[in-house]
Amino acid sequence: MCYKVKLFLLVCFLSVSAFAQQDSVIYKTDEIVVYGNKVVHSLYYSPADVKIFTKDKINNLNGGKLYDVINYCGGIHLKSYAGINSLKTISFNGLGAEQTAVLLNGVKLNSQQNSQVDLSMIPMENVERVEIISGGMGSLYGSDASGGIINIRTEEFDFKNEKKYNFLWRVNSSAGNYGYYFLNINSTFLNKNGFVNVGYSKEKSNNNYDYFFFNGVYNEKRQRENASFTGDKIFLNSDFEISKSLKIKYYGYYYVLDRNLPSALNSFFMLTEKQKDRNFDNILQFVFNKREDFFLKTQLAYQENIINYEAVSLFRDYYNNKNYVFQLDASKSFNQIKIYSGVELNYNKFESESLKDIRRTLSSIFLTGEYSIINNFRIFPSIRFESASDVDYKKIYSKIGINYKPFYNINFHIRSSLSNNGRIPTFNDLYWVPGGNKNLKPESAVNFDIGFIYGINLFGENLIELSYTNILMTNKITWLYNPELGMYSPVNIGKSKSNIISASLKSNYKINTDISLNFEFNYTFNYAKKINEDFQGDLSVNKQLPNVPLNILKSNLSFCYKDIGINLFYNLIGKRYTDSENNNSLNPAGVLDANLFYNIYFGYIKLRLSFEINNITNTDYSVIEGYPMPLRNVIAKISIFN
Repeated sequence: MCYKVKLFLLVCFLSVSAFAQQDSVIYKTDEIVVYGNKVVHSLYYSPADVKIFTKDKINNLNGGKLYDVINYCGGIHLKSYAGINSLKTISFNGLGAEQTAVLLNGVKLNSQQNSQVDLSMIPMENVERVEIISGGMGSLYGSDASGGIINIRTEEFDFKNEKKYNFLWRVNSSAGNYGYYFLNINSTFLNKNGFVNVGYSKEKSNNNYDYFFFNGVYNEKRQRENASFTGDKIFLNSDFEISKSLKIKYYGYYYVLDRNLPSALNSFFMLTEKQKDRNFDNILQFVFNKREDFFLKTQLAYQENIINYEAVSLFRDYYNNKNYVFQLDASKSFNQIKIYSGVELNYNKFESESLKDIRRTLSSIFLTGEYSIINNFRIFPSIRFESASDVDYKKIYSKIGINYKPFYNINFHIRSSLSNNGRIPTFNDLYWVPGGNKNLKPESAVNFDIGFIYGINLFGENLIELSYTNILMTNKITWLYNPELGMYSPVNIGKSKSNIISASLKSNYKINTDISLNFEFNYTFNYAKKINEDFQGDLSVNKQLPNVPLNILKSNLSFCYKDIGINLFYNLIGKRYTDSENNNSLNPAGVLDANLFYNIYFGYIKLRLSFEINNITNTDYSVIEGYPMPLRNVIAKISIFN
């Protein structure tokens, strides 16, 4: 622990040293933060650690999918089971994917079947930005938000200044190794009253990427088998101003993904598995904003996810998740006080081969606010009551956050929060046949975090952040072998504690009118351990949780000269234990990626050419045991738009 304490003190020392060198205030990076379309704060005055990926930043990443954004974000560990469009889930603050809420325009996507979201199934073709907020957010979003939230916001077009009809279009295409191909066609029609945006995407790959396999003597190069996929997406995005005080918005997409599922290399049986996913998401929004100090919004959503699974033509199953959502949010400002409130109803229906007509209604109401005691000290209280129809679940989630700016002329903010959070048992936990447990209690968590954010102008724009987070999880649902049933069954005996230290530095330097240099560094120390005995003599007590790396380092360097730029990315994943007793582990892995782009202008037409190289050093690594990641591969991209 000594070197981690030294790291903490070093960052603090550098920050204090910077105080002495520069006291000018930087507000250019003070971006507006929208907590899942509910609460509005600025980046500096937020009580939580927030990472924002704008459309421009997403376009500069390799890949450009949601899981690529997550992979380049500090503090989050992406769990990847193969190459492009394989199953992708996350570990946030030492917790599992089921404790992170994923939102699309403020509507939660987590399935009631297992509380998770497959990040491969979320389109990014018309996404404006991604907001990643660390820490417990149960007081705003209820169950599944103990680790944090990820909010995806779709594109919005400025149509108010349109004096006549306008038509925008863009075409994106990519090709790479292993038969990879992607095509997206997108068009937008605008006038002074609104816009309609429609698009179609096609994507496919053999995905038979190269990897190293240790045959007992040496590493031999092999090709991944049974990993091909084909995907088709259509989407519609619209926004109309009916009057000066009323807007109607709609966003919807239909995504079909056919993919083969490669088995783990250490599996006793190498099954030929395949899966067909069909996602259909619709969000209809009514926004009433007659006065600047009052805001009212209603959202109606329908979500359907159908999965057809097959293993070697011997076993077949299907899973059908349907979700109907009603949300009503309102906000009101009174001088130094801002109040946000809302109600939410979720009706969920699930069925599979073994489970028929499983239903759940989640009802909730929340109240939150922002109170400026003085200009430089703000308090953020929030509370939410949530109940479910199918289980004994009546939960109150609460949170108190603060943001304090101790120096008038220095953009330095201390922020902290304390909250209780949790997770309702899923349909799989309760009703799985055989083995489900209808007597499960909801999981509970207590979150505490404290840190600072500091913006300085020292040879350029700089942003320094440092935070400490503690999460105590109780009543954790764990699947254990039940000798009476002769099978695994879930029980409420799990307890875990996460201690996380996160540090980040962002620097933007404008050398002259033609040359700019950007640097970003993120480090996370994540000690997440189990603290209870499942049975007498349990050797997994006080051991690091499986598949949670102790150290994560992510950095990137961007250089731009006029219309030419290069981006370098380095991700270091620390040791991950593959068993609960920490006897086996995966070695740390450092992965270097890069891309080169060139923007060309032909009047009103813009052409962007880019070339991506992934895993430049041919690093042999796996994120999940038995699922090797691709060796060096390349993708060429071309985008043309007006």
